[in-house]
Amino acid sequence: MSPAPTPAERVEELARHPKADAVAALVCRLAWRACEERRADLGRGLEAELEAASLTPEDGASAHGNVLEALGSGAPGLADRALVAAWIARGVGDELGREGKDGAATPDELAARLCWLGAAARIDALGVLDAALGSRAGAVWTAVAGLVRAVDAGERAELAPALVGLAALGASLCDGASRALASLVPSLVEPALLALARPPVAPAAGGAEAHVAGEVGSAPLGSGALVLATVTGWLLLRYAFRGLGLLLRVRRPAELRVQATGIAVSTRWEVLGRVVRARDIHIPTANLARAAREVRYPRFAMYAGLLALTVGSYFGLTLVTDGLRASSPSLLGIGAAILGGGVLLDFAAAVLWPGRRGKYWLLLVPRRGRRIALRTRDVVAADAALQALGRNARAAG
Repeated sequence: MSPAPTPAERVEELARHPKADAVAALVCRLAWRACEERRADLGRGLEAELEAASLTPEDGASAHGNVLEALGSGAPGLADRALVAAWIARGVGDELGREGKDGAATPDELAARLCWLGAAARIDALGVLDAALGSRAGAVWTAVAGLVRAVDAGERAELAPALVGLAALGASLCDGASRALASLVPSLVEPALLALARPPVAPAAGGAEAHVAGEVGSAPLGSGALVLATVTGWLLLRYAFRGLGLLLRVRRPAELRVQATGIAVSTRWEVLGRVVRARDIHIPTANLARAAREVRYPRFAMYAGLLALTVGSYFGLTLVTDGLRASSPSLLGIGAAILGGGVLLDFAAAVLWPGRRGKYWLLLVPRRGRRIALRTRDVVAADAALQALGRNARAAG
């Protein structure tokens, strides 16, 4: 059995087809209509389209098969689906060339259609995009990442097309796909998308390894230190220095790598976009006293809610009481509004705030030396690093 042609070989063959543009446009029209009607059978309406385009079934023939016969079969096999995917990818290139004209689909629309076809009809046109479009595929990959992000945020309901799009992003060698995936993965929270984007870290030879990217910052203050910093005014100075750092664009990007022998942390000081200092730190496994992941400001919502409820209750009840004594409807209304506002703020702090996508601290406390606090949004990578540390510690013990 001869090996199946690669996407590049299929695209090269289609480029020599005498009626490539017309056939690709016909295949795409059938595919887009199937997407709109949410059906996996792309061949419905084939005869009418052939007549309208002045084509015959024989016009779909190529060295790797006849795409029009594959569409008319109703249940195409793997080879036929790959052929249809190549033709659709060719048609996507023509659609992008007409972007901005009447009737031309946008990259967002094309991405949604291609992801749905991959999930519902098993037509992997995304896997042929790089070969068919080259650098022009970047716009579609960016749109695919936007679709995945929308599903992750709950703005779109269908999970399967997002899984198809995320898998295709990971398999693509296009620079645009790599950039889109790198910006997408740290913000994901949907478990299925996370599992596909960040597979579990497997133990390597000699020990488990993991990698976390983030930014080094001041470690969170404990309860006692927070009270002391507030009383002495150090907390205000701390935030003043932080504001000055924002003006000077001070950043401390860092990369943490869990290795068999311990933890390696590479940090940089950047001021106004220029690196002024670079440092590498190594903490042996035996010297690590504690490692933990904490949510940034974990009790902020509770404190803010209690404060809003207390203030609203005090002033609201006071005004309500004064309104009752003075028989003043305006005081009663203001008091009730303040009381209700305090309750609503407490509810928002208790329910809405915890659902935000926050930042996390990865705290490393050595037995000797200064502790390190790495701020990151990639909670999956942080947990993988802690698991790798635990496996290495058990292996060393």
